[in-house]
Amino acid sequence: MRKIEVDEMTTEDLLRATSDARLNADRIYDDIYKEYSYNTDLNRNLQPDWINEARESMKRQQEMVVENLEEKVKQAPEKASDEFMYQDREEAVKELDTAKKIAEDLPEIIDDKKVKYRIWNPMDYKNYRS
Repeated sequence: MRKIEVDEMTTEDLLRATSDARLNADRIYDDIYKEYSYNTDLNRNLQPDWINEARESMKRQQEMVVENLEEKVKQAPEKASDEFMYQDREEAVKELDTAKKIAEDLPEIIDDKKVKYRIWNPMDYKNYRS
Protein backbone atom coordinates (compact mmCIF):
# COMPACT_ATOMS: atom_id res chain seq x y z
CA MET A 1 0.00 0.00 0.00
CA ARG A 2 1.37 3.40 -0.91
CA LYS A 3 0.41 6.91 0.10
CA ILE A 4 -1.86 8.60 -2.43
CA GLU A 5 -0.92 12.15 -3.34
CA VAL A 6 -3.72 14.72 -3.16
CA ASP A 7 -3.75 15.37 -6.91
CA GLU A 8 -4.06 11.59 -7.55
CA MET A 9 -7.14 11.14 -5.36
CA THR A 10 -10.36 10.14 -7.05
CA THR A 11 -13.91 10.74 -5.89
CA GLU A 12 -14.00 7.10 -4.80
CA ASP A 13 -10.89 7.62 -2.62
CA LEU A 14 -12.50 10.64 -0.97
CA LEU A 15 -15.77 8.75 -0.36
CA ARG A 16 -13.85 5.87 1.22
CA ALA A 17 -11.88 8.25 3.47
CA THR A 18 -15.04 10.09 4.53
CA SER A 19 -16.83 6.83 5.22
CA ASP A 20 -13.90 5.55 7.27
CA ALA A 21 -13.80 8.76 9.33
CA ARG A 22 -17.56 8.59 9.98
CA LEU A 23 -17.45 4.92 10.96
CA ASN A 24 -14.49 5.34 13.31
CA ALA A 25 -14.86 8.86 14.72
CA ASP A 26 -16.54 7.61 17.89
CA ARG A 27 -13.70 5.15 18.53
CA ILE A 28 -11.09 7.85 17.97
CA TYR A 29 -12.78 10.27 20.37
CA ASP A 30 -13.34 7.47 22.89
CA ASP A 31 -9.65 6.47 22.77
CA ILE A 32 -8.58 10.09 23.22
CA TYR A 33 -10.96 10.52 26.17
CA LYS A 34 -9.71 7.31 27.82
CA GLU A 35 -6.07 8.36 27.45
CA TYR A 36 -6.70 11.79 28.96
CA SER A 37 -8.82 10.30 31.72
CA TYR A 38 -6.25 7.63 32.60
CA ASN A 39 -3.42 10.14 32.77
CA THR A 40 -5.17 13.04 34.49
CA ASP A 41 -7.90 11.65 36.76
CA LEU A 42 -6.96 11.97 40.42
CA ASN A 43 -9.62 9.50 41.52
CA ARG A 44 -7.92 6.28 40.50
CA ASN A 45 -11.01 4.29 41.55
CA LEU A 46 -12.70 5.58 38.39
CA GLN A 47 -10.06 3.94 36.20
CA PRO A 48 -10.45 0.32 35.12
CA ASP A 49 -8.24 -1.99 37.18
CA TRP A 50 -7.29 -4.11 34.19
CA ILE A 51 -5.23 -1.32 32.64
CA ASN A 52 -2.78 -1.19 35.55
CA GLU A 53 -2.91 -4.99 35.88
CA ALA A 54 -1.94 -5.38 32.22
CA ARG A 55 0.81 -2.77 32.53
CA GLU A 56 2.17 -4.42 35.68
CA SER A 57 2.13 -7.79 33.93
CA MET A 58 4.02 -6.40 30.92
CA LYS A 59 6.57 -4.82 33.25
CA ARG A 60 7.11 -8.08 35.21
CA GLN A 61 7.46 -10.09 32.00
CA GLN A 62 9.99 -7.67 30.56
CA GLU A 63 11.95 -7.62 33.83
CA MET A 64 12.19 -11.42 33.59
CA VAL A 65 13.40 -11.16 30.00
CA VAL A 66 16.06 -8.63 31.06
CA GLU A 67 17.19 -10.86 33.95
CA ASN A 68 17.46 -13.87 31.66
CA LEU A 69 19.43 -11.90 29.09
CA GLU A 70 21.78 -10.54 31.76
CA GLU A 71 22.58 -14.14 32.65
CA LYS A 72 22.99 -14.98 28.96
CA VAL A 73 25.50 -12.12 28.58
CA LYS A 74 27.47 -13.40 31.58
CA GLN A 75 27.68 -16.85 30.01
CA ALA A 76 28.16 -15.80 26.38
CA PRO A 77 31.58 -16.52 24.89
CA GLU A 78 33.59 -13.62 23.49
CA LYS A 79 33.57 -15.34 20.11
CA ALA A 80 30.86 -17.76 18.98
CA SER A 81 32.10 -21.20 18.01
CA ASP A 82 29.30 -21.56 15.45
CA GLU A 83 27.79 -18.37 14.07
CA PHE A 84 24.50 -20.11 13.26
CA MET A 85 23.96 -21.81 16.63
CA TYR A 86 25.34 -19.51 19.32
CA GLN A 87 25.62 -15.82 19.99
CA ASP A 88 28.86 -14.19 20.97
CA ARG A 89 28.98 -11.68 23.84
CA GLU A 90 28.60 -8.64 21.57
CA GLU A 91 25.39 -10.01 20.05
CA ALA A 92 24.02 -10.98 23.48
CA VAL A 93 24.70 -7.45 24.75
CA LYS A 94 22.76 -6.00 21.80
CA GLU A 95 19.83 -8.27 22.65
CA LEU A 96 19.99 -7.20 26.32
CA ASP A 97 20.14 -3.51 25.38
CA THR A 98 17.07 -3.95 23.19
CA ALA A 99 15.17 -5.68 26.01
CA LYS A 100 16.05 -2.83 28.40
CA LYS A 101 14.86 -0.27 25.85
CA ILE A 102 11.57 -2.14 25.47
CA ALA A 103 11.18 -2.04 29.27
CA GLU A 104 11.68 1.74 29.19
CA ASP A 105 9.07 2.07 26.42
CA LEU A 106 6.34 0.30 28.38
CA PRO A 107 3.47 2.58 29.45
CA GLU A 108 3.62 4.06 32.92
CA ILE A 109 1.52 2.64 35.74
CA ILE A 110 -0.49 5.43 37.35
CA ASP A 111 -1.91 4.64 40.77
CA ASP A 112 -2.89 6.54 43.94
CA LYS A 113 0.73 6.88 45.07
CA LYS A 114 1.77 8.22 41.68
CA VAL A 115 -0.80 11.05 41.68
CA LYS A 116 -0.55 12.00 45.34
CA TYR A 117 1.80 14.93 44.59
CA ARG A 118 -0.86 16.46 42.32
CA ILE A 119 -3.15 17.29 45.25
CA TRP A 120 -1.70 20.38 46.91
CA ASN A 121 -4.91 21.57 48.62
CA PRO A 122 -6.70 18.66 50.28
CA MET A 123 -9.63 20.79 51.48
CA ASP A 124 -12.98 18.98 51.43
CA TYR A 125 -15.08 19.57 48.34
CA LYS A 126 -18.05 20.84 50.43
CA ASN A 127 -15.90 23.78 51.58
CA TYR A 128 -15.69 25.03 47.99
CA ARG A 129 -19.45 25.07 47.56
CA SER A 130 -21.46 28.09 48.62
